[in-house]
Amino acid sequence: MEDLSLYKKMYLHLFNRVTDVIRLLENSQLDEAATLLKRAQCECEDLYIEGGEKWECEKSP
Repeated sequence: MEDLSLYKKMYLHLFNRVTDVIRLLENSQLDEAATLLKRAQCECEDLYIEGGEKWECEKSP
């Protein structure tokens, strides 16, 4: 995968997950928010390592 395309994919994934986390935090769902942030971090790390081809972490809902 082209570097810019990979970074765009990682950025969009993190942006969407952070938006989801903000909603959880607004509803005082702290544990769920922390779990979602950890999953997003792992997913983006896997995207980077694998060049965007596969994810090894547990998928977010």
